[in-house]
Amino acid sequence: MVKMLQWIKTFFCLIILGGCTHSYTPNEVKMNDSNICIVSKTNMPLNGYVRTFYENGSQQSVKEYKNGKLNGYYLRFYPNGQLSLKAQYLNNKPINGFITYYDNGIIKSKRIDSGNYQIIYRYYNDGKLLMKQNLKNLLLDGLSVQYFKNGKIFVKTPYKNDKKNGLLEIWHKNGQKEAEVMFINDTIDGSLKTWSEKGILLSEEYYKKGKHIGTWKYYYPSGTIRSQIVFKENGTVKEKIEYTEDGKIIDKFSTE
Repeated sequence: MVKMLQWIKTFFCLIILGGCTHSYTPNEVKMNDSNICIVSKTNMPLNGYVRTFYENGSQQSVKEYKNGKLNGYYLRFYPNGQLSLKAQYLNNKPINGFITYYDNGIIKSKRIDSGNYQIIYRYYNDGKLLMKQNLKNLLLDGLSVQYFKNGKIFVKTPYKNDKKNGLLEIWHKNGQKEAEVMFINDTIDGSLKTWSEKGILLSEEYYKKGKHIGTWKYYYPSGTIRSQIVFKENGTVKEKIEYTEDGKIIDKFSTE
C-alpha cells in the first residue's frame, strides 16, 4: 500500500513536470553573476526545467525555473525511481518546507514552515517518529525531542538561537530517567546527574560555565558511594577518595 501511494506521488510529479517542452541538462545552462540560470544557446533566462540522470538512464533530479530563477518544484529521485526529495522554491528561495523519503517510499523527514517558524519531523524507516525539532529562522529554537522506536521519549533538548539552553534530559528505554544536565549557551552550567535503568542515582557532577566545581560523587549500582572528587575554585582536583561497596576507603588522594 505504501509503495502504491509513493508510486502515485512520483507519477503525479512526473506528469506535472513532464508536460513542459523546455527541458535542459546542466551542460546546456549556466549561472550568471546575479545567480540567474541562463540557457547557453540563447543566452536568455531559463523558463523550463533542468534535469539530471543516473548512469542507468533513470531521472535523478528535476528543477523548475521561471525567468532564470528556481520557481516551483525541485524533485530528486533514487536510482530505483522512488522519490527522495520534494521541495518548492520561489525566486531562488525555499518555501513551504520540504519532504524527504526513504527508498522504500516511507517519509524520512519533513519540514513545515509558518512565517519565521519551522518544525522538522524525522522518522524511522518504518514510519515511526524519530525526532521533532522546533526552529526560528532556520535555527534551532525551542524544544527538540527524540524518541525510541517504542514511542517513548529518548532525549529532550531545549534550544535558543541554535544553542542548548536549559535542562537537557535523557531517558532509558524503560522510561526511567538516564541523565539530566543544565546548559547555558551551549555550555554546561549547573548539575549533571545520571541514573541506572532501575532509577538508582549513579553520579553527580557540578559545573560553573563549563568549569568543574564542588564535590562530585559516583555510586555503585546498589546506591552506595563508589568515589568522590572535591575540586578547588580554579577547577583542579583537591581531593579524591575511592570506596568499597561496603563503605571502606580503598584509596585517597589529596593535593594539600
